[in-house]
Amino acid sequence: MKQYRIACLVVLFLLVFSVDSSYAYIDPGSGSIIMTALLGIIAAAGYTIRMYVHKIKMFFGKKPDGESDHQPGANDE
Repeated sequence: MKQYRIACLVVLFLLVFSVDSSYAYIDPGSGSIIMTALLGIIAAAGYTIRMYVHKIKMFFGKKPDGESDHQPGANDE
């Protein structure tokens, strides 16, 4: 098993450090797609975190903003 790990590390080392230049480029269209994907991931993560925080607050009994115990139209005396 130890020899297998050593062999895998040697192969990984050779693959990583024996690569020549690829002479490739990223055009502006690809850059905008990458930027849009990153912004979408950030927005989705923010919304998901906000949703779970709201669920936790509701579980522990905190009412959402704008909601109160006072019933409109009840006896206001």
